[in-house]
Amino acid sequence: MCVESAMNTDIALFVYGTLKRGFANYSRYLGVAESNTKAAYVADGQTLERFPMVVRPPNAATNSSGAPQLLDEAGNGTRVKGEVYMIDDDTLQAMDLLEGVHRGRYRRQTVQVQVQMENGDFRRSCESSVGSC
Repeated sequence: MCVESAMNTDIALFVYGTLKRGFANYSRYLGVAESNTKAAYVADGQTLERFPMVVRPPNAATNSSGAPQLLDEAGNGTRVKGEVYMIDDDTLQAMDLLEGVHRGRYRRQTVQVQVQMENGDFRRSCESSVGSC
């Protein structure tokens, strides 16, 4: 089945950290979107550029737990492993809310990802969340 034809969207999303399958925010957000056919897992992937990744410390004032964060310093760090999903616009907006884009906690950025399919790898531009230094 073609993932893109199963949904009314062509937004590719690259996730790392707590939004990956098996982690807390997957079951609370992307898993729910998948069950409502608003998101579909495509494959594992890895950024083509290197990014530094840090773990934000928990913040009691904002009720946020520690979570991985890519820093907007392409070329430094390592190629980041994650997962690629096809999502609809509603899910993208929900991800922006979750990541605190409107509060300046993260910002959405297009990253180049090597998507790892069984029949071969390919490159894809994907939306992802990155933080500032």
